[in-house]
Amino acid sequence: MVATIGERRTTGGVEPAAAVVAGAVVAVAALGRSATTRPVTASPVAVAADSSAAWVATARGQVLMVSQKRNRVVATIEAGGPLGFNQTIAAGAGGIWLADPFDEQIVRIDPRTRRVMARIRAGAATALAVTGDAVWALSSLGLVRVDPAQNRVVATAPDPDLRRARLVAAGGGAVWTAAWSSISRVDPALVAP
Repeated sequence: MVATIGERRTTGGVEPAAAVVAGAVVAVAALGRSATTRPVTASPVAVAADSSAAWVATARGQVLMVSQKRNRVVATIEAGGPLGFNQTIAAGAGGIWLADPFDEQIVRIDPRTRRVMARIRAGAATALAVTGDAVWALSSLGLVRVDPAQNRVVATAPDPDLRRARLVAAGGGAVWTAAWSSISRVDPALVAP
């Protein structure tokens, strides 16, 4: 399994800042050569990054904080679980967000205190995307919008096409979802409280 996290701008363009490869976190040097590889003690299933760390979700329900400065795991956060391999993690909007489909919730972790700060009922969420003012999740309810200021679902788009979607991304004023053979552009203003 290979998952990239973050981006690093170089004179040659943009390349991944780090990746998870076969159970290890790999930082990528400016020339594309691996700079460091750090083994982790649990099975990584998803990864996200912010300016301070890579955040690795594990199948056992833990989130590992891999410091970009120290290049090692500096914290293990018990988020619940076991989560299996059906969740995702995202960073932004003041938190680290973990989809926990088995307990039908999104877990919010405070990146500064490294503690779970909220468990938000959101249906069986399996994909997440974050914008400055919202967390977007694909769940059994459809496309849900979480308000980070309130730590709750504030709107749901139950469109049948969105219920079949497997992937979600947000940016450029739109939320995008992808199903097996289609892609949908969603106007965030139409999924508002």
